[in-house]
Amino acid sequence: MVSFFKSALFKKISLNAGILASGSVISSLIGLISFTLIARVLGSELFGVLALVQAYALIVDKLLNFQSWQALIKYGSELVVNKEISDFKDLLKFGFALDVFTAILATLVGFSFSFIIGYFLGWADDKTNLASLFSIVILFNIQGTPTAILRIYDDFKHFSISSVSGAVLKLALVFIGFIFGYGIWYFVIVTMISQITGYIYLLTSSILLLRRKKIYLNSCPTLDEIRCIPTRFKGIWSFIWTTNFHGTVRMMTLNLDIIIVDSMLGSAATGLYQIAKQFAKIFTQVSQPLYKSIYPELTKLWATKRIFEFKNVVKQFSFLSFCFGATTLLGFIICGKYIILWTVGAEYLEGLPTLLWYLSGVLVSMTAFPITPAVLAMGFPKLSFKALLFSTILYFVCFFVLVSLKGVIGAGVSYLLLYVFWSGIMIIFYFKYLKSILAVGSSVP
Repeated sequence: MVSFFKSALFKKISLNAGILASGSVISSLIGLISFTLIARVLGSELFGVLALVQAYALIVDKLLNFQSWQALIKYGSELVVNKEISDFKDLLKFGFALDVFTAILATLVGFSFSFIIGYFLGWADDKTNLASLFSIVILFNIQGTPTAILRIYDDFKHFSISSVSGAVLKLALVFIGFIFGYGIWYFVIVTMISQITGYIYLLTSSILLLRRKKIYLNSCPTLDEIRCIPTRFKGIWSFIWTTNFHGTVRMMTLNLDIIIVDSMLGSAATGLYQIAKQFAKIFTQVSQPLYKSIYPELTKLWATKRIFEFKNVVKQFSFLSFCFGATTLLGFIICGKYIILWTVGAEYLEGLPTLLWYLSGVLVSMTAFPITPAVLAMGFPKLSFKALLFSTILYFVCFFVLVSLKGVIGAGVSYLLLYVFWSGIMIIFYFKYLKSILAVGSSVP
């Protein structure tokens, strides 16, 4: 264990994760100030409306806007290592074409569908109009291919710059709104501007990186070239569809719950629930950078059959994440009341029990997080998807029952149960497949 912490691989992953985490932590702290000011000026009910609008746009985005970065890393990393630059360029052009097409489609659906769902769920006109407006953000979310480019070439600093600059811009605009007491329309537009700015920065950074590498994408792929993609990159469509479905199901647990709480308990309860989620989100900023740093490295380790190092990466980073998550949960158990009072105010104190349950779920998810990139690197995207799908079905069954019985607290308990279900399934299958592969002489699929 000690030798692994001293290894070059551990240092590389930690450095990349540290670069990402520094940006994530700084942007989260700045974001904490922003959402504190917004929560205070809007109150729990209007803050719940803002959460609903954002959740709606994210749901439509994840349903229709493919994020192709995982597949592009899987196939692109091997091409870069083998210096097959021509094939790599074709792969990137395919990725950009897919990102642009699905972004346009998702924007159109999000803009028009808000009126339909608003009618069936009984949304007020302001909710419907705000949801429709916020859908414009989806059009700029062409992140899949840029994300893959930056990660393949280990240029992680741009993720930090993007998140921090967006957070600073948002804080400046939010502070103006707080001083002048602007309403919800202003804060919705401010949130849109900050997100769009981040998307544009990442796209620009990835294109400039390619130019520095003398890789020029001077033309769009034709329909014939797109049709040839499955032949040239065997299994890529299956990988894209599976990881996209995985992201869609994951999104449902993170955003559909907001719409359900709003429908069952009202906007004020949604505001309390969003406060719990927002605080918890700050502490997931550790596992997310680690995921982004670990996945490309695990892919390379698995491709070169360095199984011992592969297992060590999964085990050691799971241990580190557990330590951080447990410390965070303990801190909120002791000081959570005062943290809420000093930030968003006494109006949101009712959300503390929900926050503690939610943080318990975060602890479980952080401990088990390396399993997902490991399973993807091993070439089993469908396994990860099936585990998440089954867990999500159980989660929503528990969610409806517990929210009906316990209100907002039931939503927090359901989140913990989700990750108990998911982590148990993933751990069992990870060790099962790893053992079976090692039994036949480290035959990597």
